[in-house]
Amino acid sequence: MTGHLWPTGAAPPVRPWRAPEVGAVPGESPLIQSLRAAVAAVPQDVPLRVHLGELLLADGAADAAVAEAAVALQHAPGPED
Repeated sequence: MTGHLWPTGAAPPVRPWRAPEVGAVPGESPLIQSLRAAVAAVPQDVPLRVHLGELLLADGAADAAVAEAAVALQHAPGPED
């Protein structure tokens, strides 16, 4: 063996390149990744964004949860007096 993991003269195996998912963070649960994708598709969906924020907070990602809450408030600031 000449130090290669593949036969001499053969090309190394190549995995197809995949773009990272929108908003994906390494180590996040598949559920949070899915909700990030859903929120990216429908950014004005306040209940969905709040749910994502709750899950982020429960997962220990307080800064990300606060950011989602801030965007949710921009889309639905509450009753006008």
